[in-house]
Amino acid sequence: MRIKSLCFGVLVLLAFAAAAGADDSNGKRYITVTGMADVKAVPDQVIINFGVNSESREIAAAKKDNDVKTKKILEALKQNGIDERDIQTDRISIQPRYDYSGKQVLIGYTVTKNITVLLRTLEKYETVAESILEAGSNYLNGVEFVVSDKRKYADEARVLALKAAQEKAKAMAAALGRRTGKPLAIEELQTEQQLYRAAGKMAANVMMDSVSAESESGGTLSAGTVKISAGVMVKFELK
Repeated sequence: MRIKSLCFGVLVLLAFAAAAGADDSNGKRYITVTGMADVKAVPDQVIINFGVNSESREIAAAKKDNDVKTKKILEALKQNGIDERDIQTDRISIQPRYDYSGKQVLIGYTVTKNITVLLRTLEKYETVAESILEAGSNYLNGVEFVVSDKRKYADEARVLALKAAQEKAKAMAAALGRRTGKPLAIEELQTEQQLYRAAGKMAANVMMDSVSAESESGGTLSAGTVKISAGVMVKFELK
């Protein structure tokens, strides 16, 4: 997968510097700086989280309806070439329903089953989304676009972050009439990997709209980009 863009500029170089000109335990002068970098990549996979809600006055009837719809969905997914390892039923719940208009009266039960599917190619999204709805899914928790080779881009972002820290240290040292030496310590900072994510009603609209417009536009899926970030703190010798 090709990298679309590298965020490596003013924002990359902005961070903080601490203990400039301080001495370490060995009597060496040092400067500590941070470096941040972002790498943007086009997602090549999509995760769909959806499910089935079934309601009935009796638990057995609600469960039976839910099982039938879930079975149809799983069969539809397999017919679309989705491997069993990429299909996960991760939550099942049974909740009573009450009428609160007067006294609290039990009126039935809701059986909910949540399913997560990983699509290893974006091209299958439109077809799979349509088959899920036709098979009986009536709610969608979210759609998440992901990069399969995240390690590759994380490594690249880390290298850029180190370069940013080195350039910043040199600039700060020069402003003080000094120069930097070898790095004395390096610490990786925890950064947030930002993904484009649709959730709740918005995700449901994405799914519904993509299916209804497929025949007119030939597909409406737009995965955008994924931003993978890295940050480091480096202590350089100050000469």
